[in-house]
Amino acid sequence: MVFVSAGIILKDKKIFLVKRVSSEVLCPNTWVCPGGTNEFGESKEQTLRREVKEEVNLDFKEKELFFTMSYFKIPIYTFLGDFKGNIKLDEKEISDSGWFSYEEAIKLDLGFEYRKVIEKLKEERKIY
Repeated sequence: MVFVSAGIILKDKKIFLVKRVSSEVLCPNTWVCPGGTNEFGESKEQTLRREVKEEVNLDFKEKELFFTMSYFKIPIYTFLGDFKGNIKLDEKEISDSGWFSYEEAIKLDLGFEYRKVIEKLKEERKIY
């Protein structure tokens, strides 16, 4: 079964988002959390750690499954967790990145159903 896992990266009540490159088939030029599709035999958590490392060079350790959405029947699992390392973007997949407050993030062209993720983070006082 194909699925997507993504990491919700928070620091100082802001969220780290990446902008997908224009060549992406689904949701090009939109802002999302770092993540991607599973490889055969991977768990949600293994996919999460591999994709975050590949896209932004961070070591991510999930703490909890925060929000699940679907896009054309493909499940997307977003996890809260801790991270370490220095951000380095994979420019083949990511054209930009940044740390955003709620007010900044909600105004972006968010991909998939990330608007719901941002709203839930605000409701739970994880971002301002």
